Amino acid sequence: MDGRTPPSLFRETTNLKSLKPGIEVWVSVGGWTFSDNGGSHATPARRDRAGSLQAADLCQQSAALFEEYAFDGFDLDWEYPRAPDRGGKPDDRRILKLGISFTIPPSYWYLRWFKVPELLQYSDFTSLMSYDLHGLWDKENLIGNVINPHTNLTEIKRAVELLWRVGVPPSKIALGFGFYGRSFRLADPSCTTPGVCQFSGDPDKGPRTDTSGYLSYYEIQDLIGPPSSASSAARRDIGNNVTLETRQSGVGFAGSLIWASDLDDNLIQAHQGLVGRAVPDNDAARRKGVGSSRAASDMNKGLNEACRRLDGVCGNVNSQDSLVQNCRQEGMELVGWDAMGCGKDLGTPICCEKDSIPHSCAWRGGQSSGLWLHCNGQCNNGEVQLFGSSNGGFPGAENSNLRKCTRGIKSFCCTQNDYEGLVRGCAWHKW
Repeated sequence: MDGRTPPSLFRETTNLKSLKPGIEVWVSVGGWTFSDNGGSHATPARRDRAGSLQAADLCQQSAALFEEYAFDGFDLDWEYPRAPDRGGKPDDRRILKLGISFTIPPSYWYLRWFKVPELLQYSDFTSLMSYDLHGLWDKENLIGNVINPHTNLTEIKRAVELLWRVGVPPSKIALGFGFYGRSFRLADPSCTTPGVCQFSGDPDKGPRTDTSGYLSYYEIQDLIGPPSSASSAARRDIGNNVTLETRQSGVGFAGSLIWASDLDDNLIQAHQGLVGRAVPDNDAARRKGVGSSRAASDMNKGLNEACRRLDGVCGNVNSQDSLVQNCRQEGMELVGWDAMGCGKDLGTPICCEKDSIPHSCAWRGGQSSGLWLHCNGQCNNGEVQLFGSSNGGFPGAENSNLRKCTRGIKSFCCTQNDYEGLVRGCAWHKW
């Protein structure tokens, strides 16, 4: 991650949940440049894969990030394990034991070192990068310096057949869409025959992406300009995107992966071409969600200022007398406790100011599945999430007992006393 990224951006991103109930926001870690041989992350990445200490640090830091900013999941974009040309090591596949979601390539050359069926036993889904099938790198392989599209149905079909052969169900795969194009410099500027024209040298960089051989959708639209005969090819490409999504639904894929939404133009044409309907821009979404966002903001501000978790303080949870006293020493009253970070029969008190005590509070999230406890803490309507924890505590709700989450977190949710007044007259409407 760029160290210049402001932490407020994380909160702004997860606040999208207030505009669309049920949405989940995940963090994706890795990428092509991240895994480059000799890059700044290559050696630490290998240490993390081989050393339990570094891996544990990564897990702890990720969990803290999820808890603080309310992220719902983790995606590992490792490009690629064991591949010798990508900094891989022979034991990479042995170490790939657990995941939540992960990204896989469409090429057998890189895919052969993924144990996809085994990984999916511990993952929600995998994202297939069904793009970047061709580019400037082809000059280094058997294909040679022939210009080919970076995505097409024929090669995507061949790629997914590799997965069908080993029993991977379509419902576990998200199909990838690239909101960009690969660019080339023609060896013969007069050549116009697909699959025949050759390239030579590096093409010009895009004015914004600043990368040779790569142009974002909005840069392509700027080059095309007003509608003309030259833009018909771009329109046909958008039509192919719709066809891809239609076929995606027919096959039964889990969903879509877009790389990347911010490469679309200001009119959001790429998104609209993909889903086949109008898509509101960010300003329109904010205007439609302003009532809900403001209500959520008011509720969060009120309870977050009035309630505290006394981190570093642990009291006996059996009698709770010490927990009550801990709160009263702060001029507050006990509303619950959190078992995370404390020993057996101990908990950290959660306290609220006397004149702001919620009507009710509860730890939510935690669905047991054999030895695993998958947590996705979500508050009910009219509740505010005050804290997150991998253990939870008291009061408990649903399956939210004291078992530690194998993945995800539980949420401490409290009812805002004036919720009814804040949302009176509000309703959800279709876009």
